[in-house]
Amino acid sequence: MTIIWSPDEDRSIKYVSQNVEKIIGYSSEEIKRGELKYKEFIHPEDYARIFAEINHNMANNINYYEQSYRLKVKSGEYRWFYDCSMVIRDYENEVMSIRGYLIDQTHQKEIENSLKDERRRLQEIIKGTGAGTWEWNIKTGDIVINNRWAEIAGYEINELTPLTIKKCGSLIHPDDIE
Repeated sequence: MTIIWSPDEDRSIKYVSQNVEKIIGYSSEEIKRGELKYKEFIHPEDYARIFAEINHNMANNINYYEQSYRLKVKSGEYRWFYDCSMVIRDYENEVMSIRGYLIDQTHQKEIENSLKDERRRLQEIIKGTGAGTWEWNIKTGDIVINNRWAEIAGYEINELTPLTIKKCGSLIHPDDIE
């Protein structure tokens, strides 16, 4: 959806595209009445960061920027949006408005957050079990190990890195190579 809002303190909405209702649930008429301010849609945890960046960009003549943040849709739920914005200035370089092109990225953010949680859980399992781990990228030949793997092999990690498949092979007992 496209949204144009003023740089004033209220962040009043000047224009919103017709597809807004499909995306956030409010009709363009509801928004155009002026009762809803853009700042009211932004998640409280995102608000300070978003507007600090916007104010910084306006003050430093940065007229194009990208952000991700949560907006409250009509149902009350917050959804993640990717915002590609442009600061519109007049001939005297005064900010007239900000035009944002918003794309719902909630599904992508949910997957990212799920992956972060999974990585955190895996790190806790590795730490809790004292497991030595290694990864081999067959295409590049890169091998990544953790400290515990090096300890199990009887080394400090800095003695083994960078680890190559040849060096790794030299650590294997001759009876186990095959």
